[in-house]
Amino acid sequence: MEKLRSIANSRWFPFLVLILASALVYLPRINHLTYYRDDWYYMYDGHAAGPSVFNEMFKEDRPFRGPFFGLYFSLFGTNPLPYALGTYFWHLGAAFGALWFLDILWPRRPLPNLLGALLFLLYPGYLWWVAGIEYQPMMASLCLEVFSIVFSLNAITAKTKNRRFIYVILAILTGWYYLLLVDYAIGMEVFRFLSIYLLSFRDGLRLSVRKVIQTLRLGWINLLIPLGYLFWRVFLFQNERKATDIGTQMGQLLSSPLTTGLHWLIRWLQSTFNVALAAWIQPFNQNFFNLRLQSLLIGLVLAALLAAIIVLTYLALSKGSSDSRDVSDDTHVWPHQFLWLGGIGTVFGVLPVVLANRFVVFERFSHYALPASLAGSIFILGLIFLMSSSTIRIGALSLVVALAALTHFSIADKAISEEQIIQNFWWQASWRIPDIKEGTTLAVNYPSVEYGEDYEIVSGPANWIYHPEITSQVPVPYHIASVSLTPNDILNVVVGKFSADRTVRSHYFTIDYGNVLVMSQPTGDSCVHVLDARWPDLSISENEAFLLIAPESKIENVLVNAKAPVVPESVFGHEPEHGWCYFYQKADLARQQGNWDEIARLGGQAAKLELHPNDQIEWMPFLQAYAALDNKEQVKQISTRINTQTFYKQQACRNLHRMVEQGFRLSADMQSYVDELFCGAAVNE
Repeated sequence: MEKLRSIANSRWFPFLVLILASALVYLPRINHLTYYRDDWYYMYDGHAAGPSVFNEMFKEDRPFRGPFFGLYFSLFGTNPLPYALGTYFWHLGAAFGALWFLDILWPRRPLPNLLGALLFLLYPGYLWWVAGIEYQPMMASLCLEVFSIVFSLNAITAKTKNRRFIYVILAILTGWYYLLLVDYAIGMEVFRFLSIYLLSFRDGLRLSVRKVIQTLRLGWINLLIPLGYLFWRVFLFQNERKATDIGTQMGQLLSSPLTTGLHWLIRWLQSTFNVALAAWIQPFNQNFFNLRLQSLLIGLVLAALLAAIIVLTYLALSKGSSDSRDVSDDTHVWPHQFLWLGGIGTVFGVLPVVLANRFVVFERFSHYALPASLAGSIFILGLIFLMSSSTIRIGALSLVVALAALTHFSIADKAISEEQIIQNFWWQASWRIPDIKEGTTLAVNYPSVEYGEDYEIVSGPANWIYHPEITSQVPVPYHIASVSLTPNDILNVVVGKFSADRTVRSHYFTIDYGNVLVMSQPTGDSCVHVLDARWPDLSISENEAFLLIAPESKIENVLVNAKAPVVPESVFGHEPEHGWCYFYQKADLARQQGNWDEIARLGGQAAKLELHPNDQIEWMPFLQAYAALDNKEQVKQISTRINTQTFYKQQACRNLHRMVEQGFRLSADMQSYVDELFCGAAVNE
C-alpha cells in the first residue's frame, strides 16, 4: 500500500487514472463505430457537396457549427474513426479541465477532486457519444465550457495583470464559442458565478447580499460572455428555425402564461432530477438488460476492472486512518459545498432547455443533460462523501462507476449492432438491386432497429450506393427518398395518392407515397426481402405495418438491366460472405426478370454448398422456378419446407396461381400437382 501511495503522490497520477478509466469505457470497440442515425445524412451531404455544405446545414440556427464541421470534413472526410476519436479526446480534455477546476476550488482535496473529474468523465446521462459525427460540437462545447470557467477562476487568482488579462481573454473567447456551438448551455453561466462566489468565500453556504455584490465585482467581466452572446443572438442574428428561436419560445409563455408556466415548472423539476440523480441508474436499467449474454459478461468484466481502479485510487489517496472521517477532517464543509454548487448549478444548467420547450429524458434527449453534467457529477459526489463510513463510500463510488461503465458499454454495443445490421442490409440490397429508379420512395424495415422518424438511415445508405455522384448543388438533391415508420407515414403509403416536398437543412427530396418500394428484413436470421406486390415473400415474423403496405410496393422501381452498383467499403464495411442470402437475392432478381433457368442454376449451386434459409419463405423463388420448369421432384422437396407453416402454404398457392396471370403458364400436370400440394388443404384449414 505504501508503494501505491508513493505512486499516487505523483503529479501525473490523476491524469493516468482518468486516461485509463476513459480507455476502458470508451475505447474497446471505438473502431467499430461508424455512422449512427443522423450521421448518415451529415456524411452523405458532405460527400456529395463538400465541406461548404455544412454552412448551409446550420445557417438557419447555429451558423458557427458550419465552419466547425467544415474543418473536420476537410481533414477527415467521411472516415468515421477520426470523428469517434475526436469525441473521445474532447471528453477526456473536459475531464482534465474539471480536475483543474476542482483543484482550484478545493486545493487540498486530491481524492474527491479526482473522483469528481472521473464521475464527470463517465457521466452516464449522456448517451449520444456513439454518434461521433452529429454530436461532435456538443462534446467540443462541453470541453470549452469547462475550460472557460477554469480561465475565469484563474483570472481572479492571477498574481500579475498580464496573467489576469490573458485568462480573461481566454475565458471570454472560449465562453462565446461554447455557446455559439451549443446555445442551451447558457444556464451554466450561473454555475460560473457560483464558482467565483465559492472561490471568494470559502464558507459559500452562507449567502448574503454583500457577498453577492462582491462576487459580481470580482467577476463582472465574465458577464460579457452571456450578454455578448445574447446580444448577437437577439439583435444581430436572424434565426429561421422556430425550435431554437427565443422569441417563438417566449411567445408561448405570453399566449398562455399559466399553462405554459406550469408545464415548464414540471419539466424543470423532471430535468433537474434526471441530470442529478436518475442519470446514474435509469439509462443503465433501460439498456444493460437487453445485452446478449456474451456482451453482458464482457461488460461486467470491464465494470469490475473500473471498480477496482476506484478502490485502489481511494485507498492510495486517502490518509489511511481508521477513522470513518479520514477524508473530511475539516468538519465536512466541502461535501456540503459540493452539494450546494452541484445542486444549484444543475437547477440553472437545465433551465434554458426547459425554456426552449425541451426537457432531459434519456430515451431521446440525453444531449440536453450534457452541459449540466459537471454540476450533476459534483452533486452526486457530495452525496456520497456525506456518508459516514469510508467502507460505504468506497462501495457507493464503485457501484456508481460500475453502473456508468455498464451503461456506456450497453449503448456502444447497441449502436454497433445497429450499424452492422444496416451495413449488412445494404450489401444484400446491392446484390438484389442493380439500380433504383430516380424518384422512388423507400419503405424499409430493419431487424431490431426502431428508427421512428430517423428515416435518414434509409435514404442516406440508398443514395450513397445508387447516387454516389458529386454535385455542386446545395442543398443536395436526394434522388431516392424514404418514409419514416410512424403510423402517419404508414397510413400515407396505404392511401398512396399524394407526394410531399421536404427540405432538411442541407438536402431536399420528394416523398411520393404512391411510388413506394418496400424492403424488409423481418429478423436478423432472415434475408432482405424486396417485396414484389405480385408475389411478396412475407415472413411469419414480418412487421405488422409491412404486411399492410406490401401490396403497395412498386417492383418496377428496381431497374434490373442496370450495371451492379459499387458499394464503398469505407462506408459499408467489407462485403459479407456469399451465403444463402446471396443466392436468394440473385434468385429474387432473376424472378423479377422471369429467368427461371437462372434461378434453378442458383438453387443447384446453393445445394452443392449445403446452404439453406432460416426463414422458409425464402424458398419461394425456387419453388416458382421449379414449377415453371416442370420439376416435380424439386417442387415436392421444397413443399415439405414451405408447408410447415400454413401462412407460407397459402402464399405458395396464391403465387403459383398468379404466375399464370403474369404470363408464366404452368403445364396442366404441374398445375394440378401444385394445387394438390399447396391449395386444397390450405383452403380448407
